[in-house]
Amino acid sequence: MEKSRFRYEDLQGIKGVFERTTDDYIFIYDLDHDHYMISARASGYFQLSEYDFDDAAEHLKEVIHPDDYRMVVDDLNEIIDKKKNKHALEYRWKTRSGRYVWISCRGEAVTGEYGYYMVGTVTEIGKHSRYDNITGLYCENVMESEYQMEHHEKGDVGCMMLIGIDNFRGINEKHGPDIGNNVLEGVAHIILACVGNSKMVYRMRGDEFAVVIPGEQKDAETLMKDLYKKIRQEVDRFIEEHGYELFFTISAGGVCFDTKQHRYKETTKNLRFALHCAKMGGKNKFVMFNQQEYEQHVRRLDIQENLRISIDNGFDGFELYYQPIYRTNGTGVLGAEALIRWNSKKYGFMSPADFIPQLEESALIIPLGRWIIEEAAEQCERFCQIIPDFVMHINLSFVQVIKSNVLKDILGGIRNCKLDHRHFVFEVTESGEIESSNAVHSVLKEIHDESFGLAIDDFGTGYSNLRYIKDLMFGIIKIDRAFITDIQHKKNNYTLVKSVIEMFHGLNLKVCVEGVETQEEFDTIMRLHPDAIQGFYFGRPVPKSEFYSQHLLKCKKYSEE
Repeated sequence: MEKSRFRYEDLQGIKGVFERTTDDYIFIYDLDHDHYMISARASGYFQLSEYDFDDAAEHLKEVIHPDDYRMVVDDLNEIIDKKKNKHALEYRWKTRSGRYVWISCRGEAVTGEYGYYMVGTVTEIGKHSRYDNITGLYCENVMESEYQMEHHEKGDVGCMMLIGIDNFRGINEKHGPDIGNNVLEGVAHIILACVGNSKMVYRMRGDEFAVVIPGEQKDAETLMKDLYKKIRQEVDRFIEEHGYELFFTISAGGVCFDTKQHRYKETTKNLRFALHCAKMGGKNKFVMFNQQEYEQHVRRLDIQENLRISIDNGFDGFELYYQPIYRTNGTGVLGAEALIRWNSKKYGFMSPADFIPQLEESALIIPLGRWIIEEAAEQCERFCQIIPDFVMHINLSFVQVIKSNVLKDILGGIRNCKLDHRHFVFEVTESGEIESSNAVHSVLKEIHDESFGLAIDDFGTGYSNLRYIKDLMFGIIKIDRAFITDIQHKKNNYTLVKSVIEMFHGLNLKVCVEGVETQEEFDTIMRLHPDAIQGFYFGRPVPKSEFYSQHLLKCKKYSEE
């Protein structure tokens, strides 16, 4: 029997059906004769040999994902048997590029002049719906919806793992977004294979994937660590199979949840923090969420916010303290190091070890650094009225050196000061950046060329490469207290400090020994002939008024006598 052929223009009798469907890919399926016709442009995108074909069941088998085919056939058979008259499913179709995308197929079966057929549309589901078309996974909104449903109904417990591809941005930049999508698809398939249940895996934003493991877990951390290890091993195999053309690692964070106690946003916030810790901890690792670490993180962020408020309010709460630097030739105070202190309205008087890292991390050290230079310069001018050759030491953060025009800030900070530049020494902590960064070298050279002094602070605790001392323009080396503590009892420390001082003197550099606290340490250090000494033995950092009374007046009386 010859099969019936229908055309769009012959379908006036079912015009209402078309009006009730969308306008994406329109299809007509002759259920009596297994004949199928779809919008012609669909065959250009999907893996269809043509847009009008017989043996529809077999042809569609080539485009429908194998895991979804049985579901689709069972649904269509119910329509063919007239047990229902509507087809409304979401499943995956294969594109001509070889990847599967989620589609929504909606159709209605009708009986007309040409027999029994179904008319409807195929709509590709994008990122704003339930499925991700790159990986074929459920989107985050599905995970959120199911979590919220559990919260409002009976509640559920379990654990989640968030997996992120390390340095994924570099893959896109180097190889292009198509390769990046291939990596996402590959990692998604690996996770699915390791988990074994597509309903537990979700595509999150960017390069992230979530795995939800429901049910009470006595040892959730071990469970997720083992799963992460399995996934990472398969990722390594994936890279090896592709000839190491692409190399990447994955990091993951884990968290336990109870939908009755924890809102979705709280759970995912904790999950992202755990992944953040894994990446900040060196990447290529799994980290379980830790409430105490999270609270410390929140506190650091709050400290940053309060620092910003203080700076915006005219540097409210900030004050410079000054620690004396004494000559070793018996002529008294050489100068002082200006040290920042902060009395927070919320946290009170805080240790510099607590707030300086937050200043550097947030780059707030840049505006505060300008204020420090201005304050220190103004005070140096006043101190010079007592000690004409007084020298002020001011610390520079590498954030200032790298991310700001620090020389401009220095010159601007002393613009109202009538002192020669030799009254100022700028200290930088030794670091690999001193030697390796051409930009840092250039900035320090500019400062040196303006006749400002440069000192290496905390020598011996950082990079400790003597080459940058030879090549750069530092005139002062400050030896860290780590080598001075109990030096009178530690022969190795004594020998080391002695050798370092002799070497630097041989290079015509000045040496200041930091951290001298006791009479015994002072007596021992004096036998090594440094140029200056700084430490609690002479005085702790104090406000300008106390510095004046404790150190400058003493020198003034000494000079008058």
